[in-house]
Parts: sequence; structure tokens; C-alpha cells
Amino acid sequence: QRIETIGDVKRTDNHLIKINSPLKSIVIASQLVEDAIFSADDVCRMKSIYENALDMIYSTLNNTNNSHVFSVIFRHHPRFFNCIDLSDWNNKYPSLVMNDTRDWDEIYPETKCLLTISSTSAFDAAAYGVPTVIINAHHKKFRYIVVEDFNYPHPHLTLEKCLSMDKASYEKIRLTTNSWYKSFYSTFSPTVCKELLYKAINT
Repeated sequence: QRIETIGDVKRTDNHLIKINSPLKSIVIASQLVEDAIFSADDVCRMKSIYENALDMIYSTLNNTNNSHVFSVIFRHHPRFFNCIDLSDWNNKYPSLVMNDTRDWDEIYPETKCLLTISSTSAFDAAAYGVPTVIINAHHKKFRYIVVEDFNYPHPHLTLEKCLSMDKASYEKIRLTTNSWYKSFYSTFSPTVCKELLYKAINT
């Protein structure tokens, strides 16, 4: 059995999940949360970061003739800071899905790739072999913890490359991404657990 300490998807298997349904989604994991926003300038900057990402996604889908193949899902963080007005996106991105309330267990198996700045949702996606494209926020305030702290194996992967690679190359990316995910977990040991608890209680 494996104990998960990062992310939200609770998994106990050791195997890469097979894709049973057609890959039909591109997902952005949003980090529009209050602790990342301290001023009106922060609101504008954060919104602009995601608008630039969305512009890139739709441009790439058009350039690779995939505009009718994939839907784009903008997934809010559980602590979404709803003081940010995104209503203008209804007109700017009419096909953007912003109200997908399904569990991640339903979304990831049909997802081609995830895009995020530094969300640990990259770990959740990697459990399914879904690669992550890192959004460059172009601002020193953001730490790309998935890359800097956890050495994500594909830090320079682009959406265009992800969409354009052949099946064998994409499967290789899936496998290395999933192996990276597995490297952070080890077999549960009751003995080690007791030792850690004993040490914590007595220090």
C-alpha cells in the first residue's frame, strides 16, 4: 500500500492507469487564491497570466488543427478567491468550460495535459500519467515548486509539443511522469510510523 502526502487524488495502486476514453481535455489548474493576491495590481496580474495562457492554448489548438478535438477546462482552486471578476471570459473564451464539477478521477483519464504555474495538482495528474505544462508567470513572486523543489522531469514541455508528438513519444512522457510521481512514495511501514510518532511526541 502507498501513502499519499501531496495533492488530492488518493491512490493505492502501483500501476499507470490505462487510458480507456479518448483524450479530449486540456485542463488549467488555477491558483487564484487569496494568499497569492494582496492588491489590485495582483488581481490584474494574476488574471492576465491566465488570459495569456488561454490565448496560447486556443492559438495552439488552432495551429495544430485540434480546435475541435479538445475542450479547455479552467478548474478553480478549492480556495478560489471569488473577488476576481472573470465574467468577461464568457465572451472572450466562449468555449471555455468553467463549471466542470466532476471529480478529478473522472477528468484526468480523458486529459491530454495539465497546465499550471506551480500547483501540486501536477502530482495528481501524474498519478494518471498526465503530463504538466508549466505556465511561466514571468514574475519573481512565483516559485515554481513543482520544478524547483520536486524536480518535475519535463519542465520545458510545451502544449504544442504535447499535441504534436506521436503516440509512442507521448506514451514515453506519460511513463516518465508517472515514475516521477511514484518516486515520492514508499511502502507503508508500521514500525517506521511508530518511531516517527514516538520521536514527535518526545521532542
